[in-house]
Amino acid sequence: MNLQNSSEIKWVYSPSSPILMLPRALSRHWKGASDPGYRRASEGHEPIFPISVGRGQGLVLEDGFHTAWWPLPELLGSRGRHTGGLIVRWLWAKSSETVVEALRSIPLDSYEPESFTLNVLDGAMMLFEAKQDASRLVDEIPMFLVGGEYAILSANVQPDDDTCLLVHRIQLIQ
Repeated sequence: MNLQNSSEIKWVYSPSSPILMLPRALSRHWKGASDPGYRRASEGHEPIFPISVGRGQGLVLEDGFHTAWWPLPELLGSRGRHTGGLIVRWLWAKSSETVVEALRSIPLDSYEPESFTLNVLDGAMMLFEAKQDASRLVDEIPMFLVGGEYAILSANVQPDDDTCLLVHRIQLIQ
């Protein structure tokens, strides 16, 4: 697994709001904490789950953890868009370098499939705090995926007592 340098990774964090992965085309449909879907997102009891937004779908990630998108070079598709990558949830670790070390050691058979898939239409996606109005974001992580249906696989990674990550692998179903 060829991962980026830890200094190149952008993290988003929210101690009191879930993180939302949403297609940019649906951003006008998400109004943040005043959105009717925000309550559903906030009351979820799973680490990751789908949510309907407008005529599409996003993913909700539970609150309280630093979150990053790590596109995997081996999953680079056409026009610079990826056919997958990792959503990394930093539960605890000494540093971002420790996080990168842990990610480099994850065997592919560590991932368990989730019971749902994600349908990506145009591929321009973003990760942000769900309490924010998506049409006026202060902080977001842009993502670019090839359109299609994606499998979601999750792994709890704890290589030692000082490091624990929850990693969601997003991968295009061929």
